[in-house]
Amino acid sequence: KILSVVVPTYNMEKYLANCLNSFIYDEKAEDLEIIVVNDGSPDCCGVICDKYAAEDSRIRVFHKKNGGVSSARNMGLDKATGTWITFIDSDDCVEPAFLEGLYKPIADGEDVDFVHGGCLNMIDGKVVSINQSYDYHIGDETDILYLKLRGLTISKLFKADILEKIGLRFDEKMKIAEDMAFTLDYALHIKHFAFVPEKGYRYRKDNMASATSTDQPQKYDTALHSFFHLHESIVSYINKYQLKHEVAKLRLGYEAVHLQNVCIALYHNKYARKDRLNHLRNDFKDEYLELLRLAKQDKVKAIIFSFLERKRYILFDFFMKIYIDLKELKTRLS
Repeated sequence: KILSVVVPTYNMEKYLANCLNSFIYDEKAEDLEIIVVNDGSPDCCGVICDKYAAEDSRIRVFHKKNGGVSSARNMGLDKATGTWITFIDSDDCVEPAFLEGLYKPIADGEDVDFVHGGCLNMIDGKVVSINQSYDYHIGDETDILYLKLRGLTISKLFKADILEKIGLRFDEKMKIAEDMAFTLDYALHIKHFAFVPEKGYRYRKDNMASATSTDQPQKYDTALHSFFHLHESIVSYINKYQLKHEVAKLRLGYEAVHLQNVCIALYHNKYARKDRLNHLRNDFKDEYLELLRLAKQDKVKAIIFSFLERKRYILFDFFMKIYIDLKELKTRLS
């Protein structure tokens, strides 16, 4: 097969059929295989998957115990036989020309290892805005890729032999930014890439049960692990390609906000004061604290996090605890 489409699904019976219908309509596309991974879904996703597989030989379904979206994507990668691999989330859908548009530079004979397309935001089944959009570009400029790269693994093509050569899989311990870490880790091993104007991927913004929703509560240890991995991926890319500070700091600014969210998770998880202070002293090294200067934030948070940046742990803990308690009280009252 030329192209494998990996579709992880969990509790998406409301959207799954629409997702599959959006790109299996062309029965002549024999070089396409669809790997649907039912991640132990308690609803009717498994039945829907099996029904579609019985009607279309290009669809292969795998049922597994629930392990999260990264686990499901990894099984899809293990089962895929295509030269190229892309991912479509089962609550999203694509426009008719999407896969063809994404594949265009390869069909035109361009020697690329990675293709990055755009996508549209969708609410209530209707397109409401552009999420990502690019002009056509073939290149090897590592700074351009770093600046333009979006973390979501959707609307991208990955070369299967590179994934296998470097043994790359999704980090199943990450619950936030696992897409970005995966994509950056992959980008460390490519020579040429393509940005294409195709943006027929419809990304659903109104499904709070989505695996990509960042509003779901996180355990502190999980949030910390996600930060560590993504930070390592970003720094590895910066160091390998010796990116200039002005280029590097943009994505590091996002990492600074990520680090702040890790700190906030520490307080949402109701640790005792002694344990909070131990985590602050032991988990946040100097190189991480230096990131805080790059964070865009309101004045109150800026003042509070300035204490952490200066290692004034007791003051930081005192004011952060008040800050979190007030926010939780406001949420309950509303």
